Amino acid sequence: MAIARDGSFYLTYSRAASAEQVRACYPDITRFFEAKRRYDPQQRFQSSWYRHYYPLLKDASAALAA
Repeated sequence: MAIARDGSFYLTYSRAASAEQVRACYPDITRFFEAKRRYDPQQRFQSSWYRHYYPLLKDASAALAA
């Protein structure tokens, strides 16, 4: 429903959203992950949300680029 209304949802509340749904609501999410990797290259600061969505969105980006 959020996507249909050009809205968004709270990312940290649930892990049910697909990579496509996250990208639809947060089109700059890739820039966030790039900045995160740049400022924390050793990946010292993480959350369960990050550990769930980073691989999912990273893999989706690679698939779209291919």
